[in-house]
Amino acid sequence: MAGILSLTPEDEKSLHPEALKWLKTRRTEIQFEVPLEELSDDDLNTFLSDDEKREYTRCNDEIAKGLYGCINKEAVSHDPVTNATIGLSLVTFQVNSLLPIRRIGLLLKNVHQRKVAKAKQEQRERDAEEKRNREQAEAERGRKEEERWQAARRAVNPPLADAKRYLDDKEYDEFLDSILEAVDTYLANGKSYILDRRANDYLAWISVINNRRKKEHEKITANLAAQEYNQHLNKGIARLKSVLCPSKKDLNSWFKKKIRDNRYSGHDFDYVLSAEEKDSFDGALVSLANKRLEQLIPNDLRQFVDIPSQYRRIYFPLPSISYSFEGIPCLDFCFDVYAAAYAEVCLKPGEKTFGGYVFNLPCREEKGYSVILQEPEFPIGFEGKLENPLVP
Repeated sequence: MAGILSLTPEDEKSLHPEALKWLKTRRTEIQFEVPLEELSDDDLNTFLSDDEKREYTRCNDEIAKGLYGCINKEAVSHDPVTNATIGLSLVTFQVNSLLPIRRIGLLLKNVHQRKVAKAKQEQRERDAEEKRNREQAEAERGRKEEERWQAARRAVNPPLADAKRYLDDKEYDEFLDSILEAVDTYLANGKSYILDRRANDYLAWISVINNRRKKEHEKITANLAAQEYNQHLNKGIARLKSVLCPSKKDLNSWFKKKIRDNRYSGHDFDYVLSAEEKDSFDGALVSLANKRLEQLIPNDLRQFVDIPSQYRRIYFPLPSISYSFEGIPCLDFCFDVYAAAYAEVCLKPGEKTFGGYVFNLPCREEKGYSVILQEPEFPIGFEGKLENPLVP
């Protein structure tokens, strides 16, 4: 055979017409299921197993042997015996070749199916490879684009931590949107992106963040200054407390203990002073006492100390006698008025400005935290006075 189930032109001419017709009919039947023109001997070697190759060769040989017996046979002879012999040869060929040619058809069908399956598999592999290559190329492009975008984001350098600190949730989301636009603008314009109006929203948020950070810094600085000033005040308060009496005094006992004038005999001449004279002495006493008190108060603390407007006091008139001669000898009798007095000295709230921020001071520590005075508070101490003598 010249090819798969094919004869050379010379073989076809030498073959009996009925045998040729039968062979072509069988080939057409196989061709109906298997495109023989698409198959080659290489395909048979590739897609048939060794056992199938041996079977294919055996069947092909049997058909070729049968065809050989039909060569150089006349189509019709005038000799009945010859015609009978030819007819018997044709029937024998057809009977003996029917099973082998059907088996060859099945083997060729298997070859075609396997060839198609392999082609499909190879196509799938090529498609998969192309897909992987496309995906890798796309991933590489995406990676490079991401690297380029991240480099632009680092160049823009948005202050995300400050934004989270100084913006509320809605503002922060709007700021993130503005970053995307700013980075895209940087990718298009480079460092001059700030001149592009598309970056305006981003720059506006940067200004908001910077202003709020500046205000916070100013407030922190003001708070630190206020705390330092308050510590200074508390030290002044402590010093003032140390020079004041911690409790109320019994003025009579206190006066007796402090007086060093021999004229004091323990007798109280308070009755010699009228109410009007006592009122007159009160003004002088308050003025003298407060003047001394203000000398004890540090300058920075004065606005936070409630200066007493009146004192609890007792007057002690001590008699004094002097000699004079006005034509006749005279004894001048008078009283030097001493006073014992005390008043509560209290703190009062005040305002102090640092960096444009107003603070209510002083604050005092109470159970581990600061308490701001809201009104005149606890007495710092009691200021005791002994005026000698007191002149209205």
